[in-house]
Amino acid sequence: MSRETKKDAEKHRNARLRTWRGMLPLHDFLRLVVLLGIAGGVAFADPQSFPFNDSAAIAVQDILARSVFPIGIYLDGRVEGINCGPGFVDVPRDMKKARAYYEAVFTDIKQHNVDYVIIPNTPPDYRETLLSVADRVGVKIILEVAELAWPEFGKDLSVRSADMIADEDVLQRRLAPIVEPMRKHPSLFAYQIIDEPPASLAANIDRVCRALRRLDPQHPPFGALCNLAELPRTTHMGYSMVTFDSYQIGEASTPGQYDFYDFVKLCGIVRDHATTNGLPYWMAVQTFAKGGAFRMPTIAEIRATAYCALAENSKGILFFLYNSWSQEEKLEGVVDKELNPRPVWDEIGKFAAELQQLGPVFATLRPAPTYIGASGGNVLVRTFEGPRQSRFVLLVNLDVLNSVDFTGIIGNPVAMSVRDLQDVLTGNVIVAEPVHAEDAARFTLSIAPGDGRLLRL
Repeated sequence: MSRETKKDAEKHRNARLRTWRGMLPLHDFLRLVVLLGIAGGVAFADPQSFPFNDSAAIAVQDILARSVFPIGIYLDGRVEGINCGPGFVDVPRDMKKARAYYEAVFTDIKQHNVDYVIIPNTPPDYRETLLSVADRVGVKIILEVAELAWPEFGKDLSVRSADMIADEDVLQRRLAPIVEPMRKHPSLFAYQIIDEPPASLAANIDRVCRALRRLDPQHPPFGALCNLAELPRTTHMGYSMVTFDSYQIGEASTPGQYDFYDFVKLCGIVRDHATTNGLPYWMAVQTFAKGGAFRMPTIAEIRATAYCALAENSKGILFFLYNSWSQEEKLEGVVDKELNPRPVWDEIGKFAAELQQLGPVFATLRPAPTYIGASGGNVLVRTFEGPRQSRFVLLVNLDVLNSVDFTGIIGNPVAMSVRDLQDVLTGNVIVAEPVHAEDAARFTLSIAPGDGRLLRL
């Protein structure tokens, strides 16, 4: 290894160590260091030589999934003339032009404060170029392995194949040369196996998850779910996180018409399934339109959707979608067919910058019994506990048209120890006034349409 390569490896290791230490409980952090062989200056253990067993690999991936709070966006990775027909706008087929496309897109995404890119449908020959560009730009990639997702690329490797390989040793040997070049890229975070899998494929996906864990325990398998009824089966497929997509803003609706309490209930169901399996959950948030079905949400609706998920303890927010007209559904993402930004994209970038600040705090929180009463507006109230018995409250204005003046009543015994609250995002202090007659404390603040306020007591 050259001096420059070693220097880069150490820089990458130290950055990841800082991230993990900031977001993990000490016992998880120390366990991860031991499992990955980082102690003693070893950058990362080579899974081909390090004696990982299945339980150790699962432990590593579960800890890694809890070490991040991703702010991500989906990008359809189809390539012109390979896996999409004429009339659609995809990655250019010419490799030099493809490299320029990845460079422009990843740079734009990073400049909008989004640091994870989830990319389905990338043909195998384009992976190395894609990951090399992502390494340089500095975004994290969750990349679908086309051979696992689609029989036309992987034949009997694909989880969709009727004659998928059943022998796990054979499956692992066939996957090894596919995984080997991918796992060396610092930009790679996870392998997507398949998007929105039906429960009928759960056994195939679980088999692939085991093979991937043995080949590369440092990068977890990934896939978004979309069917609440199938959650009891699909949450057991071997993923290290539960990711769910459900889109609410219909084409015929107008802003203010959707009842966000319906989305809160949905998030609660996903959270409960994830918690039962000891996993974090990440929520996809609608940022697309589709003729005849969905309209592009306003930024207030996007904020409300994300904050409702966070109120139900989501540990990651993934926007869907970046690009437009990439396939037959003719989805309209946050940039148009020429990659020009729609007005909402800059607003999402501002919101993403706020989430980047709040994410490390949300990552450490766990739900707590509610001790705050409310008056004024349609406001969702959720209370949390943080490290060292710290207390937090998240307030979400479910009215996406109007600001609200909210008054919160802090009940005892918490009220006795609270003099003020601090806005985690701005640092502003909000005074909590004693209400002696009620043995409580009261505070008042304004919340913008669809917005959330995370306060530390």
